[in-house]
Amino acid sequence: MNNKILIFQDDDEFIEFAINVTPVITMSTDGHSFYDFDYSPAYMDCIKNNKQFNILDELSNIKKRKELNYRLIVKPISNLV
Repeated sequence: MNNKILIFQDDDEFIEFAINVTPVITMSTDGHSFYDFDYSPAYMDCIKNNKQFNILDELSNIKKRKELNYRLIVKPISNLV
């Protein structure tokens, strides 16, 4: 087993791992506020350590788009195989 690849069954399992689901309100430079979310410390640690992620679900939107959509917020995802 390659410990450099973390395997997830589906998008929901990956979302639970990759982000803090509590949104934060962020202020843009032009004074508009918007909702955002942070990546989880576990996800950020894996990125720093060059770990990769695999989502087994053939219909995974995250894997297909290389981005995570959560409550109308879109974030890029790194290291998907």
